Amino acid sequence: MRTFLFLAAATWILSSCQFTSAPKESGEKDSTLTSRQDASLNTEPGTRKSGLNRESVLLENSTTLEFDGKEGVEQFRVTLFGDGILNGTVAFTIRNGQGELIYTDEFPASMLAASYDETINTPEKQEALIRERIDEFFDEDRFKQPAIEGNQPPHDSYFIEKSTYDDLRQTNAPGFLYLIGKENTKHIAWSSAEQKVVMYFNCC
Repeated sequence: MRTFLFLAAATWILSSCQFTSAPKESGEKDSTLTSRQDASLNTEPGTRKSGLNRESVLLENSTTLEFDGKEGVEQFRVTLFGDGILNGTVAFTIRNGQGELIYTDEFPASMLAASYDETINTPEKQEALIRERIDEFFDEDRFKQPAIEGNQPPHDSYFIEKSTYDDLRQTNAPGFLYLIGKENTKHIAWSSAEQKVVMYFNCC
């Protein structure tokens, strides 16, 4: 009898510890889905940060260009948002002719203030440099046609597969270069083979 009562009690305790996820209330976000959506926006570099005030736009620049070889032109946009220029976040995005996001990269705005010029050593000068770099983000010399001329820039397996590199070269895909920090210039292009934007080089 004692053995029976003990087993019954143990069974009741274990069953009390079991739980199932409560159904989500209407409008509640699925964190797993959100995480996958965010990951899908990060075509190669950068991270789409959460919890940032994206409504507070401090600086913005944009341009259009035929980039993916499909119908319509792509919208290139760089936005600095946050509570201040120096502690804000820069978001660079490309949307295709259908308005779909095909590339995004986000990084601290302070990275644009990095410079070998030792005279840029005050918050005022650093902020001025950030403003200048946002303003020059889409200068004509940042766009390369084609992205790869001959074997320049050279193939580097650290950044891109050889087959993808060769495809960019053979299709004469246009490229775009943008600077982050002192020696971090990202070279990107649309890969028809992979059907996405790829970084094919990264250097000074």
